[in-house]
This record gives sequence, C-alpha cells and structure tokens, in this order.
Amino acid sequence: VTVSTLAELKSAAGSSSPMIIKVSGTIRGTEYVKVASNKTIIGLSGATLDGPGLYLKTVNNVIIKNLTIKNPANSDAITIRDRSHHIWVDHCTFSDPQYDGLVDVTNESDYVTISWSKFANAAKNSLVGSGEANVSDKGKLHVTYHHNYFLNALERSPSLSFGTGHVFNNYYQNTKTMTNGYGIASRMGAVIYAENNYFDGIKGAPIATIGTEYGFVSGEKTNIY
Repeated sequence: VTVSTLAELKSAAGSSSPMIIKVSGTIRGTEYVKVASNKTIIGLSGATLDGPGLYLKTVNNVIIKNLTIKNPANSDAITIRDRSHHIWVDHCTFSDPQYDGLVDVTNESDYVTISWSKFANAAKNSLVGSGEANVSDKGKLHVTYHHNYFLNALERSPSLSFGTGHVFNNYYQNTKTMTNGYGIASRMGAVIYAENNYFDGIKGAPIATIGTEYGFVSGEKTNIY
C-alpha cells in the first residue's frame, strides 16, 4: 500500500496483516506511529516524517528503509523496545529530536541492525539498553551499526549497556565548535567490537567505557582518529 497522510500510515503500520508500506511525500504531526510485526516501511523519493516517530513494542520482522525522520516531537525517531527482535533500519536520515533521542533499542530487544543511515544534530543519538538497573537486558541486545554517518552528535553513537554490539565502518564528524561527550560507549559489562570507524574532528572521547560498571571494547587499533 502507499500512504501519504498520518492517518493512512497509522492504519497500515498498525494492521495485523503482513504488509509493504510505501510512504509518499511529507507527513507531519506530533503523534508517534505504532508499528506491528511483519511490516516493511519504505520511503519513496523524498519521503519524510516531520514530527511523528515510529514506535515498535513487542514486535518482530520489521524493516524501515529510505525514510527521513526529523523533529520527532513525542518519541524518539524510532523506538524499539520490549523484546522486539529482528529489526532492520537502513538508508534513513534522522535529525533534530525535540523529545529525547533518535533511535533507541531497549527492554530486552534483540537482533537489530542499523545501517547506511545518517544521524544529525542530536545530544542523544542511539541508546541501547534500558538503564543500569535493568539486568534483564543481559543476554539480549545484539545490535549492529555499520556504514552510518554521525554528524554533530554529542553522545550515544551508540551507548550500549549489558548487550553485544558490532560497530564498524561508521563515520563520526564534528563541524561545530562543540565538545562531544563521547562517540561509542560500552557500559554495564557490554561487549563492543568497534572496527574501522573514522572519527573526524571529535573533541571528546571517540570510544569510552563509562557507567557504574564499565563495559568492554575491542578493535580500537583498527579505527582512524
């Protein structure tokens, strides 16, 4: 189906039927859109969500591709939570969050890939994990970030607690007179393999282990600082 209004998108994305949803034009609003399982949401040329975000809770088998999501008003650009799994976000652009972050993966979600996407102008880009007290995340949160562009990001690119991450071939760039807190962070025993990333003009820590319990990072020597 092809959708061009917020009502059409909410109806199609929330359907219990498997569906390929093509987004046309610019859809504005301040609500988030609940996405059910077995959905592929593809933006046609120039497709933009200006204000709405996508909300994935306890779902699986979802692909989100070729969308621009900017100025998310009442949620993250994409929220993935509560044991959602097998999610692929590809060739998207996220920017200027008004509420919190851009793409968060939390509450025992698993097997998530974010690839070939752009994150811009955010204090909080991508949080993986539900907080330092949520030990139920242990053994979950297998995430991959590859070939993404993080532009003028303050931190969380990503920040990973408890889980296992592969973060490779991403480009981190700072073009403003700002000091980044960090780029990639591992905390609460998380394990991250960070390889072949390029850090350009990052004034803070490109890679950090933080939190009340540090995580682990390998692959640092393969990156360009």
